Amino acid sequence: MSAPFAERVPGDLAKLLGAVTSIYLPYLDANAAAYVDGRKRVRYDVQGVTFDEPTKPYRVWCRDRLQRRLVALDPAARSEVARALGAPDLVARLSTPSPKPAPDSVGVLPLAGDGLRSKPVDSWWR
Repeated sequence: MSAPFAERVPGDLAKLLGAVTSIYLPYLDANAAAYVDGRKRVRYDVQGVTFDEPTKPYRVWCRDRLQRRLVALDPAARSEVARALGAPDLVARLSTPSPKPAPDSVGVLPLAGDGLRSKPVDSWWR
């Protein structure tokens, strides 16, 4: 069972959307850049703190799924997303696919009971 999408973004999500634009999307961009360069680790800054962690192909896959959903929106809806996020530059960057897409180890979502993998896949896609 699936629920319909909301017609508009509720105004009380500002703090959550702020975290998405200031933390998650920049991390996804940095991780995708590290992945395309073949680096095993990604370094990125968030609110004045430098993080260093393993590069994760799964996060490239996540970014590319977001990118595909964003560009599939009509221009008015895309403008509404940019307005809701308050970060048109990030929306513009997210409109561009990753230079080196990660392999799709997940398949079609949502997963059905008969389509589950017998071996779990972690965020490093091992």
